[in-house]
Amino acid sequence: MAFLQPIFAVQGDRQAADQVGAILGVRLVGDDLYQRLEQPGETLTSSETFLVRQSGGTVAYISPLLDGTKPLKRTLDFEAKDLAAAQLLRRLGGFGIYRDYQGIKVVATSRAIQGLPWALIRKVDRDEALADSDRRLTIMLGGLWLVIAVLTVTIVAVWRHGSSVRASQAADRLSESNAQLQALSDFLRVVTDSQPTAIAAIDLEGRYIFANDKAGAEAGMEAPDLIGKTLTSAMGAAKAEPLETANAKVLEDGEALTEWREEKLAEGRRVVKEDHIPLRADGGVLTGVLMIQEDATALVEERERRARILRELVQTCVRVVDRRDPFSAHHSERVAEVSQAIARSMHLDDLAVETCDIAGALMNLGKVTVPRAVLIKTDKLTDEELAMIRDSVMTSADLIKGVGFEGPVAGTIGQLQERWDGSGQPAGLAGEDILMTARVVAVANAFVGMVSARAYRAGMSFDRAAKILMEETGAAFDTRPVAALLHHLNIEGGAEEWANFSVPLEEDIASLD
Repeated sequence: MAFLQPIFAVQGDRQAADQVGAILGVRLVGDDLYQRLEQPGETLTSSETFLVRQSGGTVAYISPLLDGTKPLKRTLDFEAKDLAAAQLLRRLGGFGIYRDYQGIKVVATSRAIQGLPWALIRKVDRDEALADSDRRLTIMLGGLWLVIAVLTVTIVAVWRHGSSVRASQAADRLSESNAQLQALSDFLRVVTDSQPTAIAAIDLEGRYIFANDKAGAEAGMEAPDLIGKTLTSAMGAAKAEPLETANAKVLEDGEALTEWREEKLAEGRRVVKEDHIPLRADGGVLTGVLMIQEDATALVEERERRARILRELVQTCVRVVDRRDPFSAHHSERVAEVSQAIARSMHLDDLAVETCDIAGALMNLGKVTVPRAVLIKTDKLTDEELAMIRDSVMTSADLIKGVGFEGPVAGTIGQLQERWDGSGQPAGLAGEDILMTARVVAVANAFVGMVSARAYRAGMSFDRAAKILMEETGAAFDTRPVAALLHHLNIEGGAEEWANFSVPLEEDIASLD
């Protein structure tokens, strides 16, 4: 062990040299120790075996190293985190991947030398040691990626095929839907084009989205040419303005609107009925307005003709009564006039105004069944005679029951003797159960009866008659028509308009001769 003496002389551990020789089982001479560290038949080019020990806070490399370092000429920090020698001195017999004294990643293991604070380290470069494993891993990873790629391609192919099938089916359905929609559109166009009315749909921006042939004729162009145009650009500002105003109101209120408009033409007048109907999508969202324009000139003229005939019939009936009761003629005319005024002051609709007018004029028609002597009698009437006069009102209602008035004329006359408090006749109706037109005519009848002069008596003053009517509100009369009558008398010039009511007519005087 003479060759170890210089080494252990430096280390101060001569006894250790003898122990190393004993452990190795040979007598070591010269460099024989270092040669013993070489593995016979070694095929790994980067393999190395060397001796190390801990010396204070360092790792001392005892044997020569492959990089040419002489024995005991290299020390490294024992606290180095991944230094192979330091880690394996801490964990003798361990195995792992670390970095060697040159910083190269290696696979290394250690073995303790019994009785010595030394360790035998064997290490080989990680890349060379695990080359076969890396190659197998690479092959495995490559195969795995290949499988993944094949699966991905397969999935994509299946998905694309499914998508293609679904797209094809969707395209078929869309084509079928388009064909059905086109067929429905063609059918609707045939239907709308055959109508005598102009039909057009306008979007929220005021542009045509549909128009039938009649709508095109109204605008002076072909129906397809209207699509996308505004009302103003299609038919001019003057003609479009009332339509745009009506459409704006429909879009604001969300309610349908009907208007009647009269146009002055060189050949006469033209009356147009316009319906503006809100268009809604799913969910009730407004999307536009449907306009339906109908030439109602013939209808209006026929209605006016019938109204004239009806008025003439009413006047004929009044004249028939005149011959039997000269007082009833002007009384009926005045009741009709006052009834109209009350209805308008109450802002009732045109049909209600017309109903009040006709009912007032015909309320005395039933007097044709009353003896003339009773009708012209100036003395106090007996109870029987009063009953005859009272019942003649119901007779009037019965006589006109089958006449086709637009409003409830017969019903109005039949309820004239009902009272607001329910104490009237014939049905004992009360309050709102009585027709509004009947309540209006009842007030007008009472007023005219009080203020109209006769040859045998003077008429009551308007103020006195108004006071009596006010006293009877809530009992005989509804407050609203009474208030409307007073408003017309005092605010709208009714007192001046009806001043002649207080003067007896010549025919009244002549009837007494």
